[in-house]
Amino acid sequence: MRIPLALLCFVAASAHAATTINAVHREAYGANIGWINFRGDVTNGSVIGLYYSTGYVWSANAGWINLGSGAPTNGFSYANTSASDWGVNLVLPGGFLRGLAYGANIGWINFETNGNPRVDLATGALSGYAYGANVGWISLSNALAFVQTDRLDWGPDADADGIPDAYERAHT
Repeated sequence: MRIPLALLCFVAASAHAATTINAVHREAYGANIGWINFRGDVTNGSVIGLYYSTGYVWSANAGWINLGSGAPTNGFSYANTSASDWGVNLVLPGGFLRGLAYGANIGWINFETNGNPRVDLATGALSGYAYGANVGWISLSNALAFVQTDRLDWGPDADADGIPDAYERAHT
């Protein structure tokens, strides 16, 4: 698969940061859960990755919501078929967010096709909805606020060859 130049510039191979979420555009909203901060406390905030997401989202009404461990079993995407291999993946082309997030106080939140959650690969803005049976629909963008990632995280590069491990595993 060829990765467009604009996407490569957006991804920008840089050192891993605690969160990739923009400091200003960080909030999603659910009518049954209220405001949700994707930046979290920065150290534990969301990291939207080129293949999969990690970190936590903070909700004052529901607590921490985990986007995934950062260690999918196959090395490049969460299968979302077991208690040990779940999380939110980025599906290319298109920038679709698919998979499961989990909050101990609210259960599973589904990033799936009905809500069509996605990342605009040119701007980093998230759009669409995620759904949790205990909290209803969560809007990633609305008239008052939206979530934006400043970059897509490459993820680990254990052999320091400049190619993310997830890419190597997905293409070998």
